[in-house]
Amino acid sequence: MQGKKTSFIFVCVFLSFIFWGCGGQKSVISASEFFLLEDSTLQFSAEQAWIAFSGNKFEQQNGFSFNPGFTTSYYWLAVKYDTASSSNEKLEIGTSQINVIEFYRIEKDRPVKKYTTGDHLPFSSRPERSLNYLFPLDHHYPYYLLKIDK
Repeated sequence: MQGKKTSFIFVCVFLSFIFWGCGGQKSVISASEFFLLEDSTLQFSAEQAWIAFSGNKFEQQNGFSFNPGFTTSYYWLAVKYDTASSSNEKLEIGTSQINVIEFYRIEKDRPVKKYTTGDHLPFSSRPERSLNYLFPLDHHYPYYLLKIDK
């Protein structure tokens, strides 16, 4: 165990993509791609994580859920957003029990922090009022980066 980090044993539905369609229907079908990197050193900055992603160091995910089991690591999630989609899409982190999430949009090949939220922060820090974490995605920006601290 490392200092302040705590282990967890619940199934973490780590990410799912939401399509907000007519009539409020949801589905978890996406043309976007998702990639993960474990940071067991707890030292990566957003810039270092982006360089690692650009150097193909992240592992592409085939599904919409992720369960790391017991861990004291941070996880970096890179999203390659399908900007050609006509849907108004949002990224959902599907569990409310994450200590801190830092959400970055990649602008001019650099991560720019847009939100910091999490279970250890006020509910008002969430981009949208929701039990899970919903992040708006912009059709002008194809890449996003999230630091997940459980």
